[in-house]
Amino acid sequence: LIIGAPGYIAFESLKKYLQCQGKRSRGVSGVSAHIMPIGIMRLSTFALVIVSPINLALNVAFVHHTPLRLLGSPLALSITYWIAFFLLALMTVVSPTHRHNETWGGFQIREALAPKSVWIFLKLALPGILMVGTEWSVRWLLR
Repeated sequence: LIIGAPGYIAFESLKKYLQCQGKRSRGVSGVSAHIMPIGIMRLSTFALVIVSPINLALNVAFVHHTPLRLLGSPLALSITYWIAFFLLALMTVVSPTHRHNETWGGFQIREALAPKSVWIFLKLALPGILMVGTEWSVRWLLR
């Protein structure tokens, strides 16, 4: 699954970005009442709906019709993670909602890898990683 991990991380990061896109609606008092999603965050759901049957087909093909057998399942999942990321990235780039909201400036690798940007991302990501790691360790200890 190590070959699929970067695809999974990229998919989840892009999904979180899309979840942050929304339109603030004004309350009665003029104060921002809440953020209403305007369709961008649904892209990840559409991507998963498209990729799920591909994952099933890859699993059946690799596990039952190749000598990989059980090792075909993690390979199929790794391929699925990458397909999901590329599909979501494509859907994000062509999304008319980004043009309307002017929220998508394109892929800016220099900005994404700038130390300040990486630090901000890590501050947001590390608590989630610790939570999942703690959950796994507790499950492992309770076995």
